[in-house]
Amino acid sequence: MKTVLPAGAGAVAVSLIEVFQQPKWRFTRAGLFVGLGLWGAVPLVHSTLAHGGVAAVKDATRLDALMGVLYVVRGHRERGI
Repeated sequence: MKTVLPAGAGAVAVSLIEVFQQPKWRFTRAGLFVGLGLWGAVPLVHSTLAHGGVAAVKDATRLDALMGVLYVVRGHRERGI
C-alpha cells in the first residue's frame, strides 16, 4: 500500500492536471502508467505461489494480469510506441 497508493495518486494527478498534459511530461506520464502496471506483478506472483490451486485465486490472478497489461498498454500509447 505504501508504494501503490502514491503511484496511483501520481497517475491520477498526471492524467487530470493540465500542466502535465504538455509534451515535455509525456515520458513522466508513460513511466507512471507502465511502472504502476508492472508493480502489480509483485502481489500477483506472491498470491500465485502461495495459493495457486484455489479457483478464486486463479480468477483474481487473471484479472490482475489484465489490469497490469492495460496499464502498460496505456503507458506505451502515451509514448506513441
